[in-house]
Amino acid sequence: MTCLPEIKKPKILIAVTDNELINRYQHPLRLYGYDVHIAHDGINALRCIYSHLPDIVIIDPNLPQLNGEETCRILKFDSATRHIKILYIEPDTKNNPSTPDTKPKADSLLNKNTDLHTLLSIIQEQTQQLNRSLSPGRNNDKHLSEVDILKRISRILEFKLLEKKCHQPYQQTR
Repeated sequence: MTCLPEIKKPKILIAVTDNELINRYQHPLRLYGYDVHIAHDGINALRCIYSHLPDIVIIDPNLPQLNGEETCRILKFDSATRHIKILYIEPDTKNNPSTPDTKPKADSLLNKNTDLHTLLSIIQEQTQQLNRSLSPGRNNDKHLSEVDILKRISRILEFKLLEKKCHQPYQQTR
Protein backbone atom coordinates (compact mmCIF):
# COMPACT_ATOMS: atom_id res chain seq x y z
CA MET A 1 0.00 0.00 0.00
CA THR A 2 1.44 3.37 -0.99
CA CYS A 3 0.88 6.51 0.98
CA LEU A 4 0.02 9.54 -1.06
CA PRO A 5 1.18 12.90 0.22
CA GLU A 6 -1.51 14.95 1.86
CA ILE A 7 -2.76 17.68 -0.44
CA LYS A 8 -2.79 20.88 1.57
CA LYS A 9 -5.54 23.35 0.73
CA PRO A 10 -4.53 26.96 1.09
CA LYS A 11 -5.35 29.13 4.08
CA ILE A 12 -7.58 32.02 3.09
CA LEU A 13 -8.27 35.24 4.95
CA ILE A 14 -11.45 37.09 4.00
CA ALA A 15 -10.93 40.70 5.13
CA VAL A 16 -14.16 42.50 4.23
CA THR A 17 -16.79 44.66 5.87
CA ASP A 18 -19.74 43.24 3.93
CA ASN A 19 -21.36 40.39 5.90
CA GLU A 20 -23.27 39.27 2.80
CA LEU A 21 -19.96 38.72 1.01
CA ILE A 22 -18.56 36.84 4.00
CA ASN A 23 -21.61 34.57 4.04
CA ARG A 24 -21.38 34.01 0.29
CA TYR A 25 -17.76 32.80 0.43
CA GLN A 26 -16.91 31.55 3.94
CA HIS A 27 -19.08 28.44 4.25
CA PRO A 28 -18.63 27.14 0.66
CA LEU A 29 -14.85 27.62 0.84
CA ARG A 30 -14.76 25.65 4.08
CA LEU A 31 -16.86 22.91 2.45
CA TYR A 32 -14.22 22.74 -0.30
CA GLY A 33 -11.63 22.13 2.42
CA TYR A 34 -10.06 25.56 2.71
CA ASP A 35 -8.92 26.89 6.08
CA VAL A 36 -10.86 30.19 6.18
CA HIS A 37 -10.32 33.08 8.59
CA ILE A 38 -12.30 36.33 8.80
CA ALA A 39 -11.28 39.91 9.65
CA HIS A 40 -13.56 42.95 9.65
CA ASP A 41 -10.91 45.71 9.72
CA GLY A 42 -7.37 46.33 8.53
CA ILE A 43 -5.66 46.01 11.92
CA ASN A 44 -7.29 42.65 12.67
CA ALA A 45 -6.51 41.56 9.10
CA LEU A 46 -2.81 42.24 9.73
CA ARG A 47 -2.93 40.44 13.06
CA CYS A 48 -4.56 37.42 11.40
CA ILE A 49 -2.12 37.53 8.48
CA TYR A 50 0.94 37.60 10.74
CA SER A 51 -0.55 34.91 13.01
CA HIS A 52 -1.67 32.44 10.35
CA LEU A 53 0.31 33.47 7.24
CA PRO A 54 -2.51 32.66 4.82
CA ASP A 55 -1.77 31.78 1.22
CA ILE A 56 -4.51 34.05 -0.10
CA VAL A 57 -6.15 37.21 1.23
CA ILE A 58 -9.46 38.44 -0.16
CA ILE A 59 -9.51 42.10 0.77
CA ASP A 60 -12.04 44.92 0.69
CA PRO A 61 -10.84 48.46 -0.14
CA ASN A 62 -13.20 49.91 2.48
CA LEU A 63 -11.76 48.27 5.59
CA PRO A 64 -11.91 50.53 8.65
CA GLN A 65 -8.78 51.46 10.65
CA LEU A 66 -6.42 50.52 7.82
CA ASN A 67 -8.00 50.40 4.37
CA GLY A 68 -7.50 47.61 1.86
CA GLU A 69 -5.05 49.52 -0.32
CA GLU A 70 -2.80 50.36 2.65
CA THR A 71 -3.01 46.77 3.88
CA CYS A 72 -2.00 45.48 0.41
CA ARG A 73 0.94 47.87 0.32
CA ILE A 74 2.13 46.66 3.74
CA LEU A 75 1.84 43.00 2.74
CA LYS A 76 3.82 43.46 -0.48
CA PHE A 77 6.50 45.51 1.31
CA ASP A 78 7.12 43.04 4.16
CA SER A 79 9.38 40.11 3.26
CA ALA A 80 7.40 37.83 5.62
CA THR A 81 4.15 38.41 3.70
CA ARG A 82 5.27 39.36 0.20
CA HIS A 83 4.47 35.87 -1.14
CA ILE A 84 0.80 36.03 -0.07
CA LYS A 85 -1.58 36.27 -3.01
CA ILE A 86 -4.00 39.19 -2.74
CA LEU A 87 -7.45 39.11 -4.32
CA TYR A 88 -8.59 42.72 -4.16
CA ILE A 89 -12.28 43.57 -4.36
CA GLU A 90 -12.55 46.54 -6.68
CA PRO A 91 -14.33 49.53 -5.16
CA ASP A 92 -17.60 50.72 -6.60
CA THR A 93 -16.39 52.91 -9.48
CA LYS A 94 -19.48 55.13 -9.34
CA ASN A 95 -18.77 56.29 -5.80
CA ASN A 96 -15.03 55.77 -5.70
CA PRO A 97 -13.34 56.07 -9.09
CA SER A 98 -9.84 54.61 -9.18
CA THR A 99 -7.11 55.39 -11.61
CA PRO A 100 -4.37 52.92 -12.54
CA ASP A 101 -2.05 54.83 -10.18
CA THR A 102 -4.27 54.15 -7.17
CA LYS A 103 -4.79 50.43 -7.82
CA PRO A 104 -3.09 48.33 -5.15
CA LYS A 105 -0.46 45.74 -6.00
CA ALA A 106 -3.01 42.94 -6.01
CA ASP A 107 -2.51 39.58 -7.70
CA SER A 108 -6.09 39.49 -8.95
CA LEU A 109 -9.09 41.80 -8.96
CA LEU A 110 -12.59 40.75 -7.94
CA ASN A 111 -15.85 42.61 -7.74
CA LYS A 112 -18.62 42.25 -5.20
CA ASN A 113 -20.60 40.12 -7.67
CA THR A 114 -17.88 37.52 -8.31
CA ASP A 115 -19.59 34.13 -8.11
CA LEU A 116 -18.21 31.17 -6.21
CA HIS A 117 -17.20 29.23 -9.35
CA THR A 118 -15.13 32.16 -10.63
CA LEU A 119 -13.60 32.72 -7.18
CA LEU A 120 -12.60 29.04 -6.95
CA SER A 121 -10.94 29.25 -10.38
CA ILE A 122 -9.00 32.36 -9.33
CA ILE A 123 -7.96 30.72 -6.05
CA GLN A 124 -6.74 27.63 -7.91
CA GLU A 125 -4.79 29.76 -10.40
CA GLN A 126 -3.21 31.90 -7.67
CA THR A 127 -2.35 28.81 -5.61
CA GLN A 128 -0.58 27.25 -8.59
CA GLN A 129 1.40 30.47 -9.10
CA LEU A 130 2.26 30.54 -5.40
CA ASN A 131 3.44 26.91 -5.46
CA ARG A 132 5.64 27.62 -8.49
CA SER A 133 7.12 30.73 -6.90
CA LEU A 134 7.97 29.13 -3.55
CA SER A 135 11.37 27.54 -3.69
CA PRO A 136 11.56 23.84 -2.76
CA GLY A 137 12.04 23.40 0.93
CA ARG A 138 10.89 26.91 1.76
CA ASN A 139 8.54 26.80 4.70
CA ASN A 140 5.88 29.47 4.52
CA ASP A 141 4.15 28.08 7.61
CA LYS A 142 6.59 29.83 9.93
CA HIS A 143 4.45 31.61 12.51
CA LEU A 144 5.44 34.78 14.29
CA SER A 145 5.08 35.11 18.04
CA GLU A 146 2.36 37.37 19.42
CA VAL A 147 5.06 39.81 20.54
CA ASP A 148 6.55 39.95 17.02
CA ILE A 149 3.08 40.46 15.55
CA LEU A 150 2.34 43.34 17.91
CA LYS A 151 5.76 44.90 17.21
CA ARG A 152 5.15 44.79 13.46
CA ILE A 153 1.66 46.25 13.77
CA SER A 154 2.94 48.91 16.17
CA ARG A 155 5.66 49.95 13.69
CA ILE A 156 3.07 50.11 10.91
CA LEU A 157 0.76 52.31 12.99
CA GLU A 158 3.65 54.55 14.05
CA PHE A 159 4.59 54.98 10.41
CA LYS A 160 0.97 55.79 9.46
CA LEU A 161 0.79 58.38 12.26
CA LEU A 162 4.07 59.95 11.15
CA GLU A 163 2.87 59.95 7.56
CA LYS A 164 -0.33 61.80 8.56
CA LYS A 165 1.65 64.34 10.58
CA CYS A 166 3.94 65.00 7.62
CA HIS A 167 0.98 65.68 5.34
CA GLN A 168 -0.67 68.16 7.71
CA PRO A 169 -0.10 71.83 6.86
CA TYR A 170 2.47 73.54 9.01
CA GLN A 171 0.80 75.65 11.72
CA GLN A 172 2.86 78.40 13.21
CA THR A 173 2.01 79.38 16.78
CA ARG A 174 2.56 82.87 18.12
